Amino acid sequence: MVTLIVSGLVVSYTFGAIIYNRISRQDIWVSEFQLFGNSAFWNQSEVDVMISTVRIVTEGPFYDLLWHIDQMVETSTGIEDGAGRKTLVPIRVNLAKVTDTEWHGTVAAQFNYSQVGNYSVGVTKDDIDLLKRDDEVTKSRFTVDVVLKDGAQYSQLRSALGDKLIEVPAKCDVTYLKLGSSHLFSFPCIGLLRDRRTAIAKP
Repeated sequence: MVTLIVSGLVVSYTFGAIIYNRISRQDIWVSEFQLFGNSAFWNQSEVDVMISTVRIVTEGPFYDLLWHIDQMVETSTGIEDGAGRKTLVPIRVNLAKVTDTEWHGTVAAQFNYSQVGNYSVGVTKDDIDLLKRDDEVTKSRFTVDVVLKDGAQYSQLRSALGDKLIEVPAKCDVTYLKLGSSHLFSFPCIGLLRDRRTAIAKP
């Protein structure tokens, strides 16, 4: 009797865990994300999805940045690794390269990777106050990098620089199409202040 009861509880728990995972699991998973580097988007749903846009909104300084990705991510149920096993395959995007080809004007210059320097550690309180008020002169001296908040890069930078690392609140969203409907997925990210190098004009 005890064995039957325990077996029933195990089966019920396992079934419940599967149902919970199906209900709570997000369609999209972001395993790495860097504004000035590679980002990886995974499809955990049962059907193919189209990644439409990536949007970043920061505060202090304020930026509202949008990239059009328009790339399909296949579902794991439709991909085999050659041995009959199903596997997940992400799409990898370099937002800095998309910026170079799609953006123009002052925003493109602000987020030009060739002019991005080290992470800012010696920023004065006055500069931070000016950045929070979106002072354009001060903003021209810095740029905002954005990384995954629970990612390895942020962990390593925080460990190495501690409180010297200047953080900027950021919100990151992905829009995607699934079965003809548009969906929004938000993931944890953080803005990090970086110095801007002045481009040296060639003679």
